[in-house]
Amino acid sequence: MADPAAVLVAARDEEGTIAATVAALREQFPGAELIVADDGSRDATAAKAERAGATVLKLPRRGKGQALTFAELAAPPGSIVLADADLVGDLRPLADGNADLQIAAFAERRGGGFGIAKRAARELIRLRSGFSAREPLSGQRRLSEKARDVCFPVANGFGCEVRMTIDAARAGLAVTEVELPLDHSATGRFCHGDSPSMADCCLIPQLFNARRFDCDLSPYPRLVDIEKNCLALPAFSAALPERQPDSE
Repeated sequence: MADPAAVLVAARDEEGTIAATVAALREQFPGAELIVADDGSRDATAAKAERAGATVLKLPRRGKGQALTFAELAAPPGSIVLADADLVGDLRPLADGNADLQIAAFAERRGGGFGIAKRAARELIRLRSGFSAREPLSGQRRLSEKARDVCFPVANGFGCEVRMTIDAARAGLAVTEVELPLDHSATGRFCHGDSPSMADCCLIPQLFNARRFDCDLSPYPRLVDIEKNCLALPAFSAALPERQPDSE
């Protein structure tokens, strides 16, 4: 199958990974325009993506969904591939199928959460469209030109993948998942890069509750490392439950 018209990457504070991701995607899809939508990064993400050969859209911080929507508007007509900024692996098999929306399912599950968001997303897709998704939140996708017309503009924020799948399935388009040996680069001291974000604020209490109910955290060393880095900051340390006036 011919290369997609464009490969779109939404990125925020990904200076540690974006250059390698862009280089790999350019090698995999030499005939595609590679567009990186920089979603208000505070680091050198945009500059590194540009040096690696991507067309870069510098945007204010609006969230992944709007970043992808702006990138799609800038892309030439035809099919497109979406990829995460920290992706490790080959997406060429994703572009080889005939389905209108092809979604990459990671062959090996990695530690990185407790699956609550994934289960909720999976159930929402099933209820709204009837499609049973294995990887409802996967950002690695190929959209035919027909699927592109149906799915864009995508939903705002990090719910864009869920809405994309629902829209495609409800429109009667062929949706399928393809198992691929992919991974995400583990970089940065926090959930997203080297600065704490709302993701870290949500993570720390979940780890507290996991220990409270004697959950085994050994399969999640990355989360434990992030927790250690968060608790080294005075704001996180002061917010620990045992340090609150009513803790007893």
